Amino acid sequence: MVAKRGFFLSALLGLAGVLAAIFYLRPAYFSANTPAPTVVDDWIGALSGAESTGFERPAHDWALRLPDDHAAHPLAAAELWQMSAQLQGPDLAPMTVQFSVLRQGIIPPADAANGNIWDMRDMYRAHVIASAQPGSPVRGEERFARGFAQLAGYDNEMQELRLDTWALRFAQGTAAAPWQFRAAVDDVSITLELVASKAPLPLAGADAPFQGYAFTRLEVSGTVATPEGEIAVTGLGWFEHVWGELPLPGAGPVISDRLLVQLDTGDDLVLITSRRRDGQGSPAVDALLIDADGQASQIGTQRAKLEFLRLWQGETGVWPVEWQITLDDTVTVTVAPVFAAQEQAFITPVWSGLVRVDGMVNGQPVQGMGLLQLAQGGT
Repeated sequence: MVAKRGFFLSALLGLAGVLAAIFYLRPAYFSANTPAPTVVDDWIGALSGAESTGFERPAHDWALRLPDDHAAHPLAAAELWQMSAQLQGPDLAPMTVQFSVLRQGIIPPADAANGNIWDMRDMYRAHVIASAQPGSPVRGEERFARGFAQLAGYDNEMQELRLDTWALRFAQGTAAAPWQFRAAVDDVSITLELVASKAPLPLAGADAPFQGYAFTRLEVSGTVATPEGEIAVTGLGWFEHVWGELPLPGAGPVISDRLLVQLDTGDDLVLITSRRRDGQGSPAVDALLIDADGQASQIGTQRAKLEFLRLWQGETGVWPVEWQITLDDTVTVTVAPVFAAQEQAFITPVWSGLVRVDGMVNGQPVQGMGLLQLAQGGT
């Protein structure tokens, strides 16, 4: 039995918990006038020289404004954009594409105005994960860069988030216009268009040290190209963007895992588990169910039970890849991986992969696909 503490908004800080440490920057991304930082074991120490003041805590009276809020928020100390898609090709076999970008502020904008252009004002870390076809290895790559025009960050003119050759361009016209994603990892090239089919869900609260929004259902189409050829793909996507006082990846006393599910009823489910790094106490479970009309309700407030049905031994840890979830009398589902080997040996290892979901929601049989992200060495 998993204890329930009921702090969904604070648990959303776990969105950053599965990201790799951001202390490592490739030397090629630095100017000759700016020495590259050294790779160190203690990545918190590597950021100890960063400014800890001068960034602003999100305002309580914030209201979501799009497309403006797709852009970077440099007054915030940290910022995270995440996109995932569960896709299928002509043979209906499931595939996944994941894209994540983390910005960590180093010098507040007010201080940067008095500096020079070679000052490191922001650090960026991104990853792309992609499976080209069933049975083939899951490709994963992470990249690091300083915030710099045409290299890493958000281009306000193009309305494009990028790091090197990976990019997500947001719609410049109507809300129904598609977003465009492009990336290549190893020998796989991906080009996708994403169109929102539900309104964005604001993520904020009176006591929350962050704010942001989530699109829990996007219609996705595009192509995936490999040396064997190119295939057309379609599916569903999920996008989140949060900024504020986010925890540094790999740091802090709390570790969070999360599950994002899109069901065949049109409902979407997000579940976040939070546990102490030292293993003491009971984990907490927080969950939202978003119905087909985009209305969100918190579930699991009376009873939240989470059982690990299968553990998988990876190269970096033991990962609980199959779950049984019970939330009040609303949700009873089993979550199982499409295949187990979806571990990524990033600087901070993660298991981030495609899962199938079967069970009951509100007394109705459901099936669905989703993304399970496990952080910090599994169990």
